[in-house]
Amino acid sequence: MLKIAHRGFSGKYGDNNLESFNQAIEHGFDMVELDIQMCKSGEIVVYHDRYIDNELIINLPISKIQSHGIITLETFFEHIKPSSIKLFLDIKDDYGICPILVDMLTTKFKQQEMENIFISSFHRDVMNQLKCMDLPAKLGFTTYNDFTILELKHLMKGLHYICIDWTVLNKERVGYLQSNGYMVFSCTCKNELILGHMKKFELDGIVTDILF
Repeated sequence: MLKIAHRGFSGKYGDNNLESFNQAIEHGFDMVELDIQMCKSGEIVVYHDRYIDNELIINLPISKIQSHGIITLETFFEHIKPSSIKLFLDIKDDYGICPILVDMLTTKFKQQEMENIFISSFHRDVMNQLKCMDLPAKLGFTTYNDFTILELKHLMKGLHYICIDWTVLNKERVGYLQSNGYMVFSCTCKNELILGHMKKFELDGIVTDILF
């Protein structure tokens, strides 16, 4: 089972910053998860929320965003590469991010490295765009919904994995997905109580704030 560092080793070092990502590697996590979205000037930034100081990220230039200590995906890749650890890119919105992301990944990394990159989003239209772009990365989607098996059969076409909120984990659904070749991750482990519940399921990975 993969131990996936949620926004880096966020339980100790904060969210989506280089120290947190590097500490996740130092502490032996198997994968690093990070949130990405577009800003007004066209860069992809590593940040979870849609707003800073009541302003949408998409309406802000990179100069103002960086003044808050937020890094770009370009900067992230200068320090951390998929050849050293698996990466989970969680796309927070659309705003034209897909072609820019694909161009960046295919320019920077060889196919073997790309196979260590997992890309997901709550927005299925984003994942539908990526499915059409012939990207060798692993594609999935993240959900808080308790989909039926029939719904999952349709939703998982062309994808490699799903990340399910721990509150809606279901052994029948997990078993169906894994028996059909899909990896099943769950999010987010914030404490030992949640971890105990997650471990009742034979998951392929746990997105976690804590080390276990």
